[in-house]
Amino acid sequence: MRGNSSQRSIAIVGLGPRGLTFLDSIVREIASSGTGLKVDIYVCDPGIFGQGVHSSYQPKYLLTNTPAGLISIFPRTKDGGSTSFRSGPHLAEWARSHGYRKSALGIAKGDLPDTITIEDGDYLPRWILGEYLSFYFRVIRSALPETVSLIDVNCNITRVSPRSSGFELQREDGHSFFSDFVVMCTGHQIRSEEASNTGSCGAGLGRVRPDEDVWHAQHFDHPYPLCKLDSVRPRSTVVIRGMGLAAHDVLAQLTLGRGGRYIRTPEGLTYIASGEEPKIYMYSRSSIPFRARGRHVDNAAIGTGPFFMTESVVNEMAACGFRSTTGEAISYKSDLHPLFLKEMAFRYNLVDTGGSGMHARSSPTQDVIRAMSHILEGTCVSRVRGIKAYQKAAYDYIKGDIREALLGEFGSPIKSALEAVRYCRNTYRAFLENANFPASEHRTFLVEFLPAMQRSTYGPPISRNEELLALIDHGTVELIGGVCISAEVKPDTGKTNVSLFGSDIARTITADTYIVASCPVVDLSAHGEGVYRDLVRGGVLSMFYKGGLSIGGIDVDIDGSPRHSGPDNRIWVLGYPTEGSHFFTYALPHTTLYSRHQRDADICAAAVLRKLLP
Repeated sequence: MRGNSSQRSIAIVGLGPRGLTFLDSIVREIASSGTGLKVDIYVCDPGIFGQGVHSSYQPKYLLTNTPAGLISIFPRTKDGGSTSFRSGPHLAEWARSHGYRKSALGIAKGDLPDTITIEDGDYLPRWILGEYLSFYFRVIRSALPETVSLIDVNCNITRVSPRSSGFELQREDGHSFFSDFVVMCTGHQIRSEEASNTGSCGAGLGRVRPDEDVWHAQHFDHPYPLCKLDSVRPRSTVVIRGMGLAAHDVLAQLTLGRGGRYIRTPEGLTYIASGEEPKIYMYSRSSIPFRARGRHVDNAAIGTGPFFMTESVVNEMAACGFRSTTGEAISYKSDLHPLFLKEMAFRYNLVDTGGSGMHARSSPTQDVIRAMSHILEGTCVSRVRGIKAYQKAAYDYIKGDIREALLGEFGSPIKSALEAVRYCRNTYRAFLENANFPASEHRTFLVEFLPAMQRSTYGPPISRNEELLALIDHGTVELIGGVCISAEVKPDTGKTNVSLFGSDIARTITADTYIVASCPVVDLSAHGEGVYRDLVRGGVLSMFYKGGLSIGGIDVDIDGSPRHSGPDNRIWVLGYPTEGSHFFTYALPHTTLYSRHQRDADICAAAVLRKLLP
């Protein structure tokens, strides 16, 4: 063992799942290095350490969209097994071991009447995930090597400024501290300039009815934190732009969060209103609702890779300078997307034939390929014209998809086909992150094709789409689509006029509240606010550009260090802020896979350790 008496320091900014996994990885690296390295680790987060956006104080009705049995924060080895350093339960096991049970009213602790055991396939509330994550932080803290100290910084970091041998970190209370190295794990950080139109809200606050005389129209650029929607007046008019996961959170906040409830009858789910709800109109740019996640049965398919769109095929394509039949540079639409549609067709056929086509690698017909494209893109909804026809088509689409989702991946050919998105994810990562696409093709994939994949595969739990249909039946929610839609804020009233133009309608909805239902993003521009501002302005970090086009996110190497930062680098960025130069960074760590989440943390931790050593 090589002794080392010098004290080094690392600051982890953001201690949600990403920061937590990195903390675990760097502690393991230090413990196994055999150097006796002394390190102070500043853990910086304004919330409960480990939880991030999964606060245990958030409303009980907000759900995860991953089955509890597939979420584990405990580290995995590269072959998917448990590490010898630390192992433990996945989320469902942890919830059961801590006495949580489920009922029609939600999750409760203790063997209470009308409660049953939580199953691996259940979609648990996010507050339970938050408790699980903070439990793991306590596990790490309780088993630290003697040479490692954790220093709590339980507040926001407002600025990270480079110094000659490290960084000065400014706290929101005005105090600052120095760290030799910084690892940014901030995740879905809300831009500070949005505070002006959201007001303040704290965990556990009840809804406040605004004074009718002083109330004014509202426009929200994003819905989080959801408690700011408490200012929406009962029976007012709300327009939500978006039909994805964030939109479902908004619906829950404006219905369940106001005392509404659902009851299940032989005819299906029925909504019982409280009278405090607004009237809600929903639309999206595509007009296509998100499909529900398929019912989780077991892990039989986990580890199954693609059959046609494999990494080796795509890498060979790139290595040999593949040209499409047009003679032009490689094209996603012409060269890769057909492989993906073949992947879908193979999986569709596999379930449709009961497995008899397992080894059949023959190319599907063009009719089958077109059918897969229609399934992926939701053309049965997107091509409908006229609002009444659209509303019926969208309702039937959601209802039919619920039937397929209840069958699950192994019972529904459609759900099996759409799971190809998940199985091809690593192929897409390899191709996008190795800069094999020309800039325009990279943008085409992200703008035209990726949204369809997200709508088809990464939607809400089945229960959320059942609730959406119940809200439509009740009249609380109305979908608007199949027409041209434009939204304009009227300066004289502050209200938003949403205009609908189509073959069977010319109508304007005057919205008291207009909500853009999408996840908040880290503002990375040199003119933005937040912790990245000075780092981008000062050239410490840079945006990811390709061929002169902005793709988005921080430009980082495989270990999270700024690309071309050189040997003196002292900062790394992990997770969502790198979305662009990296691909699909926001999945939670998996129970049986060596996930991208874990891999990024391990590679970064190894790079940081090399810097820590003298």
